[in-house]
Amino acid sequence: MTRALWKPWHGLEALYLGEIIVGRVSINRNGKGDAASWIFNLAGATAHWTTARTVEQAREAVEAKLHDWLDKAGFA
Repeated sequence: MTRALWKPWHGLEALYLGEIIVGRVSINRNGKGDAASWIFNLAGATAHWTTARTVEQAREAVEAKLHDWLDKAGFA
């Protein structure tokens, strides 16, 4: 199985599975402190969106969602 890898993408951090972006993390600056938003998506359709307190938490959430999806698909 291809290993997921974090890379920069248009000012965001993107989680790649091979050549496909499966998740993205960005920092929102809304005057109330920083919040990391993350999106888990496959084939361009957003499957899940939420926010986390830190980039690390957002990355963990994206990776967990990817693992769940792969497990349900029978790949994990």
